Amino acid sequence: MTSGQKKKLIGTNAAIWAIAILASFILPFIAESVSTGSAKFLQVLCFALPLIVGMFISSVVISKSIPETAAE
Repeated sequence: MTSGQKKKLIGTNAAIWAIAILASFILPFIAESVSTGSAKFLQVLCFALPLIVGMFISSVVISKSIPETAAE
């Protein structure tokens, strides 16, 4: 896998995680603000924190597990 292909794969992985983080963050926040007000912002942020850490770890693991080859 070339360096460009590796960067594209890591970028796609990060985009998928970013969408998951936004969904994980926004949907509970909307539900909480509709039901009890917006005072629970910190609690909702804590829901997204594991996903943020997961995105970082996943990107590092993918980067290290794919060997680079010379471009043809």
